Amino acid sequence: MNNNLKFGTDKCVPYKFGTDKCVPYKFGTDKYVPYKFGTDKCVPYKFGTDKCVPYKFGMNPIKFLNIDYIGDLGKDWFKCDYYLSKLSTQNILYSCYHEGKTIEEISDLIGMQIGFIADEISFLEKNAFIIKNENNKYVTNFLMHDLSPDIQEEKHKIFNSYVKLVCDKYIIPNYFSKNKTDLMSQIKERAYLPKNDNNFFLYSLITFACNNLFSFPVISEKLSNNFIRRDDGSLYNLVVSLQNLNQSYTSDLYKFLSFKINTLNPQTLYPLSVLLYSTYYDSREDDWIRVILHKFIYLYDFLVGRIALNTSCDNTNKNIHTKYSDIAIKGLLDNGLLVKDEDGQPYVNIIVSKLTPDELKNLLPPISDDFLTLNNKLADEIYEISYSQYPSRLQNMFRDVNKQAFVSGDFITRVLEYLVANNFLKPLTDMQKKSVNIIMFTDFVGNAGLNP
Repeated sequence: MNNNLKFGTDKCVPYKFGTDKCVPYKFGTDKYVPYKFGTDKCVPYKFGTDKCVPYKFGMNPIKFLNIDYIGDLGKDWFKCDYYLSKLSTQNILYSCYHEGKTIEEISDLIGMQIGFIADEISFLEKNAFIIKNENNKYVTNFLMHDLSPDIQEEKHKIFNSYVKLVCDKYIIPNYFSKNKTDLMSQIKERAYLPKNDNNFFLYSLITFACNNLFSFPVISEKLSNNFIRRDDGSLYNLVVSLQNLNQSYTSDLYKFLSFKINTLNPQTLYPLSVLLYSTYYDSREDDWIRVILHKFIYLYDFLVGRIALNTSCDNTNKNIHTKYSDIAIKGLLDNGLLVKDEDGQPYVNIIVSKLTPDELKNLLPPISDDFLTLNNKLADEIYEISYSQYPSRLQNMFRDVNKQAFVSGDFITRVLEYLVANNFLKPLTDMQKKSVNIIMFTDFVGNAGLNP
């Protein structure tokens, strides 16, 4: 039997990955093995045997650079996001992405016993992230962007040509000219901008504009046909961008794959929702979204005066619960949602809008009908150079998802990059990088800080 698998070489390598120190084998044997992948030393493979095995996918893992959810996530989506953030789950999904695998084949391919992955596979199957094919083998049921470097380069050139067209035709005339004055004045009447910084605001406003104005109903309706009902009742699909953990990136093109949109609606009586775009321009960690949700509730309490800075020294306001206030303020400061100015006074570090998302969208300069034609031309060009990189069973899904060309991270992030490179947008400060591209929609601006 040829053990040279698709994802590796024929070198003998250790079983598990970690540091490069020699440590006792995890399962209790007295053998010492290098606890790192990628070495060419012959070492025990599993459970203390002395068999040397080919370099397998399990020793050269991939990682999801980004998970882009599309559709109605539902209130329990964080549970799925938690599973999908695990390296073991990600490698299970990738192991059966290009072709079907049995659970035994998956176990062998990623180098983990069936007992360790059975629960994850059960969860993935229950939520239709993997399904059984006609041969009763598991296959991954969503798209993964895993393009070769030459196709990434060609794709980069195509996107940049369309980005220039859209910026010159719509973005620059409407957001960086005298027309901008009236638009900004209308928005500021019902929104708070940290430090009244128009540059900081434009990062978010342009991203919001691209995501909303270029989301064409005729395309969105067709895309919804690919949504899948999950175990919790939510209806959505997802697209994943990959990174090989052992691959040295000589190109920085993978940075465009980190784009993500999250619409957060804390399951409380608080009148707020949050629109959050992640790009390589922010400094937020990958798991930031899973730990931040309740912090927006703290932020609302700050806006309405239920919490304040240094309440332990000021008990004059009986509406403030001191212990809760101190914990909440610390959480807001630690995550960059609240910062202190030069005098030590706190101010809100995100955009807060009393406009609803639809009201904000309606204030934006409209686009002409020919943008749909441009979007479709871009989508067709990208499809032609890259469809062969996707499994045949998913190529129709790729065609539908790819039609959202102008609202993709590939496009929007390059729009920001074009505007920065041509000095329309200025670089962000370290503090602004913590909170750029976050808009909180609520009914009260209050104590955020007054725009001059």
